[in-house]
Amino acid sequence: MTSDRTATRRDIEELAGGIEAVQKAEIMALGTTLSELGQALAWAAGEGDATDRDRLPLAGRAAQVHRILTLPFAFDEEE
Repeated sequence: MTSDRTATRRDIEELAGGIEAVQKAEIMALGTTLSELGQALAWAAGEGDATDRDRLPLAGRAAQVHRILTLPFAFDEEE
């Protein structure tokens, strides 16, 4: 992904698969570009080797998107 175009809801759904609606909304609220989304998805999938990850850590919105994608969501079904 090399686009600096802002990711749309459709882009996020196509690229990120079955993530929760709240995650999609948070990613969109950041104004995430397709490039940033691609970087975050690659890291969330474990792509790249440890040396590259240590040398070039995610930053900015890509890091925020990665956090959104990898944090567990807890839902209280009793409410």
